[in-house]
Amino acid sequence: MGFESAADRASFFVDDAVSVSWSVDGVPAASFLANWDSGTIAQNMTSGPPAMNRRGTLSLPAASLPPGAEDDGAVNEVTVDGAIFTTKSIEPDGTGMMIVRLEAVDP
Repeated sequence: MGFESAADRASFFVDDAVSVSWSVDGVPAASFLANWDSGTIAQNMTSGPPAMNRRGTLSLPAASLPPGAEDDGAVNEVTVDGAIFTTKSIEPDGTGMMIVRLEAVDP
């Protein structure tokens, strides 16, 4: 017995979701809604001042993940609010959702 249905998971994306466009290996693969956290991560350097590294995180239903996105060597380009990112990791959370860590692409 599952924790919740796909309809239950869809309710997480009603109020605060952002529109996401995802390409796999240069081919547009999907557009969907996801929850976006543009949090920052403090990095302590061995010398010099500490740095802040901005890496976004998406939460989305596993069914929204485009085919081929998890393949070895896949080049994923993810656009969120006009900003372009590549994927650093794609991880299931065990409840039918995926956590995708992103890294900004230099303009």
